Amino acid sequence: MKAMHKERRRNPRYKLNKDVLSINQEILAEVMDISKSGVACQCLMSTRKSLPDFVEIELLNCELGTSVECLPCRMVRCNKKFILDAFTSTMIMSFSLEFKNLTAAQRKELARFIRNNSLSGNEQPLQISKAGCGSP
Repeated sequence: MKAMHKERRRNPRYKLNKDVLSINQEILAEVMDISKSGVACQCLMSTRKSLPDFVEIELLNCELGTSVECLPCRMVRCNKKFILDAFTSTMIMSFSLEFKNLTAAQRKELARFIRNNSLSGNEQPLQISKAGCGSP
């Protein structure tokens, strides 16, 4: 029998529908999970690029066409896995962003987005086993 790992985060994480993406002016990423305080994403990226420490993102459900825009974030974790291939300079990057200085309206929109796009439809947190906004 596997022991469940107690979640230590302030806010529970939620798995979203597979059609939810995180975008900014340069990067399109798949959302792996989300909470009211941050988001974990994964993307393919050139080895010549890197993410800034602070970024504004948009969360988008491609199928439904719903989104929440201009969420200011701070990079808190970044893992790079290099694809060894003679013909490409691509890596798989997984990263976590913490939402920073959200307004009350942004927090409300984010909560609505999580509720409307969580896999269960009723915002059930994940059980953890041991394991562009127009600004230039």
